[in-house]
Amino acid sequence: MNRDEINMIIAETCCAKWVVVSRSDGSKSRSLVFVWGGMPEPTYTSDMSLPVCQIHHLPDYCGDLNAMHEAEKFLDVPNTGSWIASYEGNLRVAMAHTPEARIGTLHATARQRAVAYSRTIGKWRDE
Repeated sequence: MNRDEINMIIAETCCAKWVVVSRSDGSKSRSLVFVWGGMPEPTYTSDMSLPVCQIHHLPDYCGDLNAMHEAEKFLDVPNTGSWIASYEGNLRVAMAHTPEARIGTLHATARQRAVAYSRTIGKWRDE
């Protein structure tokens, strides 16, 4: 999976929502955004046939450890205790054959954590 696909998957689990974007020519597309209080209420969509327009302001989970640490907090909610153990195992798989693997998961890169996260929530697609 590419970086954008992984970032979108993780953002969706961290409360980002797909919204409809109406263009000036009357066409519609969809965008993945975090909706904060005080914003106008968007029109949400589940229509995945709409083309994706540029996605703004999503964290770069594959390249930013701080963003991944925030995402990891979503694994630590009630009824997801088994996800924590699964995440640890997936992280070890993502780190296999790297020099950091002998040290343990403490030194996993943001990309390794993002891959493990995607596998843990069941959204990873092998190429």
